[in-house]
Amino acid sequence: MIKKSIMEFIVANNVNVDKLAAVGCDSTNVNTGAHNGVIRLLEVEMQKSLQWLVCQLNANELPFRHLFEHLDAGAESSPRAFSGPIGKGLLLLCEQVPVVVVVVVS
Repeated sequence: MIKKSIMEFIVANNVNVDKLAAVGCDSTNVNTGAHNGVIRLLEVEMQKSLQWLVCQLNANELPFRHLFEHLDAGAESSPRAFSGPIGKGLLLLCEQVPVVVVVVVS
């Protein structure tokens, strides 16, 4: 469905893909799957190879989240809240945390 939506957008907006060389996305399997990932399906549809510009932040985020859940040792009360000692220590929102000025002396 994602590939279909992208192709419908390309056709509806008369986008010329002759010079299209790369496609960017996050690293979820739905985008990067070797056989049915969105990028691969676009390559098949366009009948050409594309450079895959894949953001690796997802690859970093997921293991850290699992480690954090394990170390926090508290049951999650919601997908956005942790009730263990680490989660309770993060009561301030990022907008409320004071700015720290760092001076580097060389």
